[in-house]
Amino acid sequence: MRQRDRYIDFLRAFALIRVMTYHTFGWAWLPLAFPSMGIMFALGGGLVAASLDRAGSARAFLRKRVRRLLPPFWVFGAVMVAVMVALGWQVDSDLGQPFSWSTIWLWLLPLSDPPSSAQGFEWVVAVWYIRIYLWFLLLSPAMLWLFRRWPLRMMALPPVVLIVTVLGLVELGGRTYDNVVLLAAYACCWMLGFAHHDGKLRELPLKRTLLAGVALLGIGLWYALTHQEQYGTYNIDDIPLANMPYCLGAVLILLRIYPRFTWLERLPTLGAVISLFNSRAMTIYLWGNFAIAMSPIVLGYSPLAQYDTDDARGMVVEYATAWTLVFVAVLAVGWVEDVGAGRRPRLLPWDRVRPVPASRPAPELAPVRQVVFQDNVVQDRPAVEQPVAEPQPQPLPRPAAKAQPQPQPAAKPAPQPVPQAVGEVPLPSLVRAFGRRVVLSEGVPGRGRPGG
Repeated sequence: MRQRDRYIDFLRAFALIRVMTYHTFGWAWLPLAFPSMGIMFALGGGLVAASLDRAGSARAFLRKRVRRLLPPFWVFGAVMVAVMVALGWQVDSDLGQPFSWSTIWLWLLPLSDPPSSAQGFEWVVAVWYIRIYLWFLLLSPAMLWLFRRWPLRMMALPPVVLIVTVLGLVELGGRTYDNVVLLAAYACCWMLGFAHHDGKLRELPLKRTLLAGVALLGIGLWYALTHQEQYGTYNIDDIPLANMPYCLGAVLILLRIYPRFTWLERLPTLGAVISLFNSRAMTIYLWGNFAIAMSPIVLGYSPLAQYDTDDARGMVVEYATAWTLVFVAVLAVGWVEDVGAGRRPRLLPWDRVRPVPASRPAPELAPVRQVVFQDNVVQDRPAVEQPVAEPQPQPLPRPAAKAQPQPQPAAKPAPQPVPQAVGEVPLPSLVRAFGRRVVLSEGVPGRGRPGG
């Protein structure tokens, strides 16, 4: 089992909390404080690069990653479509799309925004992230191959595409325009995830990298503040040309400094919560807006209805209620993520950070010195850790038969065969020096070839 990166897990969990907080309170400064979407796409890029390297082929990679992405989305879509149909599926001039069999298939394969009613538009507005993530999955085999060969050219391509598209130099249709703009806005963050996986970011000089990140943050903030009248807000999420450099700068800084998170081992409860967020990230993201929309209704039928006011206290109560409903969704359908990933389904995948127990030490092995016979010189091979074998009794050599008395001197007994190394010549002189037995290794009587 691969050990999880606690810093990456912390960034993903904090990004989800920021998204939920922004959708509840709507504060425009939150994307500036922590650009969650750029960070989530960067973490996704690193995860996809690792998956591509393990899969070995684009087909195996796509089968695995799409299987993990779509089942939670299908469950969410089935509930949303059923609720919108039950409520009448009404549309108006600004929100919603008519229910049509020509577009309802997008709830199965979200290559574009799936249709929704006017009432359910806010419930499913976050589906755009699933759509862009799916497009990045489809493009990643080619993107990773190109990025590893021409990283600078690949990093320069998305800004050019974004500028040309947003300024209207190339005319694109509505759905195509949205896909191209969002892909170009977050493609650099996605490829920084590639660089993080390959270890390229750690090779960059720290001071220069941090200065470059701060400069990109400044460019994005400057563009957002100077185009408030055009967009009606300084929220970078609504300004693509500000969003791209700002997210890129934040990701560059966060992935380059890379602090150690060993302190998390001393807080097992916090580690368990972070693990839960990462194991149910898709469920939390998809059901967050629906939980926010349902929180006033749930509070109206609960004893806490008196606290659901229009002031700051009422917003905090609704925020806490929305998180409670998200927790209910995690219990109810979060296990679908385990099924998609091929894991055993669990209601709450608490994964506490505990110190690894010390394993039983392995038995010590006695070093064995190998002996090689070559050119009548005994040479030592490097010591090899081998178990000490019990000495085996060696059969005594048979005594030579007594010679019959003859007028001539008795013939000498034939010499015993001498063990030889493979491809080496006999060493009669060395054998006579050592006697009838040759010790091939210390403490182990040899009975064959060296090392046999």
